[in-house]
Amino acid sequence: MSVDVIATASRAESAVQALNRRAVGAGPHPLDTFAYVLLRMEAVASSRIEGIELSPRRVLTAEAESQAGGRSSDRTAAEVLGNSEAMEEAIRLAARGSPLRTADLLEVHRRLMSASPHPDLGGRIRDTQNWIGAGAYRPLGASFVPPPPEEVPPL
Repeated sequence: MSVDVIATASRAESAVQALNRRAVGAGPHPLDTFAYVLLRMEAVASSRIEGIELSPRRVLTAEAESQAGGRSSDRTAAEVLGNSEAMEEAIRLAARGSPLRTADLLEVHRRLMSASPHPDLGGRIRDTQNWIGAGAYRPLGASFVPPPPEEVPPL
């Protein structure tokens, strides 16, 4: 890295440390809002793996509808929101500091799938082979092929 990049990174690190010091005991952490927005942006970005393209505004609108006691009419945004909720649960579980159990991962998966077209698949260990990308009938050219289903429980 160049000297300029190192200097910029150092200044950024110092600024984050100063922000963290000011936040101690000052009510809600100022980075909470930033983390909230980043999590939603990550959900939108990771949904592109599945070929889902939508704006963060659609996700936030779906969340507002959900918080108002309704269900969003935007099914795609609701699915991406489910992705955010699953990530929040994963973060909460990881913050406990204890090893993750299979039941923990299944709960994250249940939340992920709750707004999908197949919520019944959530919270269960798969029993069929799947893959990301390529065709529907064979994984040739897939971006990712996970382990066969019989290997999932021990892993």
